[in-house]
Amino acid sequence: MNETSAPAERLDKPDLTFAPRAVEKTAGELKQSQDLITPNHRQQRKIINYLTSVDPIPNFFRAYDIPLNKDDYDKFMTKQREGKISQEKVNKMLSTVASPLDRRPADPDEIATMQHNLHNNNQGRAFIAHMIGKGMDQRDSLSQADLIVFYENNPLPSTLEDVEKQKFLDELERVNGTNGPQKRAEYEISITQMMRDVYGKRMEYWEQYKLLRQQSKIVPSNQQVKHDLKKIPEGVNVADYFSALKEANLKARGH
Repeated sequence: MNETSAPAERLDKPDLTFAPRAVEKTAGELKQSQDLITPNHRQQRKIINYLTSVDPIPNFFRAYDIPLNKDDYDKFMTKQREGKISQEKVNKMLSTVASPLDRRPADPDEIATMQHNLHNNNQGRAFIAHMIGKGMDQRDSLSQADLIVFYENNPLPSTLEDVEKQKFLDELERVNGTNGPQKRAEYEISITQMMRDVYGKRMEYWEQYKLLRQQSKIVPSNQQVKHDLKKIPEGVNVADYFSALKEANLKARGH
């Protein structure tokens, strides 16, 4: 699904500059190779609008941008923090975003880039071979048909990441003994890159949702926010303030 070109700048178009600029994640939560994902505020606005809409309009993600105000952002974060955003709705949202293998006709440049990147990703191909029932040592014999089977069996990056990938990494770590954590970290990075290549925009939206989900966990309660906002010195970035506040709280607790 190709996004249309940007319209002229609108005075009423809000942004998410009050959200953090980046959230750090680690491979297999082992804090070995760090991978920074830069927030895409335009995609995040669309995610928030979709997940808070009772009945999202068809072709929701074809729109270049969708307005969002800070109150709606805060309401979404509260719902996310309280567990009121269902994974079922997140998965439904992701299914509306086309990946390179969904396009009819296919985009030759997208497919060429995917194939080139997969060719240079041995561990990513080994995971694909494993997921379609071949041995990991068959990674070099994968065909285009194999890739399509993998995608059709695993159309959502959310399910693949939260379930199948974790099962694979757990077993990989177990069989590699003392070298297990390092091997897990390497595969975590390679599989994530493979997923970005195979799922394209669908993976982008999944990663942007995860940033929002992570941010919802560190935002204080509404009452605490109102109290703390009164103490923020003029000119200080709100996101930077709350980041420093969180760090200070963790130190106070001995973490």
